[in-house]
Order: sequence, then structure tokens, then C-alpha cells
Amino acid sequence: MKASDLFIKALEAEQVEYIFGIPGEENLDLLNSLNFLKTSPESIPMLLSF
Repeated sequence: MKASDLFIKALEAEQVEYIFGIPGEENLDLLNSLNFLKTSPESIPMLLSF
């Protein structure tokens, strides 16, 4: 288990509804960890700035 997996689980436990971020390779692990949520990753909108 990676730190990003633990971070996403903590966000899920806190029922976070939105995630804000800047796209880039630095957060790819975070995005990949979203795929392992119990709920659908689409249920957490991710707002990215370009």
C-alpha cells in the first residue's frame, strides 16, 4: 500500500466531496489510487487547473 492509497482512504472516510489539484506527474499516484475506491472515482469530482 502506498501513501497515496492511505491518503485517498482518509479522504473517503471524511466523505470529501471535491479534490482540487494541478495536473502533472507529481500527482499521478494520487490519481491512480482513486481507481481503488470502494465508491466510483467519478463520484468525487476532481477540479484541475490548467
